Amino acid sequence: MHDFKLRQLRAFVAIVEYGGFRAAAEAQYKSQAAVSLAIKALEEQLGKALFVKGNHAKLTEFGHYFLKYAKSLLAHHDEIQQRLACGADDDNVAVTVGMLPSVAQHLMPRYVKGFLAQYPTARLTLRDTGSARIQALIKARRVDIGISTLHDISSGFSVKQLTQDAFGVVCHRRHPLAQRDKLNWAMLDDYPLIANGTWDILPPPQAQRLHAATTLTIVNMISLNAALQAQLGVTVLPQLAYSGGQGDLRFLPLSQPTVYRQIGAIKAHHSELSPMAERFFEYLS
Repeated sequence: MHDFKLRQLRAFVAIVEYGGFRAAAEAQYKSQAAVSLAIKALEEQLGKALFVKGNHAKLTEFGHYFLKYAKSLLAHHDEIQQRLACGADDDNVAVTVGMLPSVAQHLMPRYVKGFLAQYPTARLTLRDTGSARIQALIKARRVDIGISTLHDISSGFSVKQLTQDAFGVVCHRRHPLAQRDKLNWAMLDDYPLIANGTWDILPPPQAQRLHAATTLTIVNMISLNAALQAQLGVTVLPQLAYSGGQGDLRFLPLSQPTVYRQIGAIKAHHSELSPMAERFFEYLS
């Protein structure tokens, strides 16, 4: 009888889901060497290779066969563990929520205040990160619920739309664009633009227009704000991603067309949440 270790099975499934050893290691907060050792030990126990030699992300025929059983074993274990924890004391089961930084700043305080008023014994853990990372954390069972953009949600998630925010120009108050009452996308062609990570969710026509005029790319929001304050250019952001009242910066809505970022709550389809986590998901609206 095989004595599989949970860490071995989780490493195996993570490699398949994330497409490689390095990505699986990052998702599980482990070293790549630790993941490799777990797979080596698992293959030795099974007596067969799980991945094609020379291509560690491609499953062998046996690897495909074993994958469904590994997933089933993990799901069964996690369900039992969750039910025991909830049965012992549901009110003490912490609910972990991953969210966009803009959600953490503008929306989450209202959600948390209202939920804790209704369920005062609930315990919440909040983590702010990007949308892709939120999905990875849910798959790795490190967060229960995510609040992210709905632009590129992979299969296997239940989705509840919460809100939307329009894209607009963020620039220094002395910039010529700040003097206009109305802005459209064509007006940006004549000015240096600073690209940022939110442009990945723009429709192709708007994204192509912006990238054609880009002189600088800054992903970190603190650095982006500093560059805008220094008048190195202008950028385009969803309204919630703009932290209002920051020095001399202004947010100006864009039209023709108005483009929105969709924000929603997500959870894994086949992962049973604790009753308290389910209550929080249902509370979000």
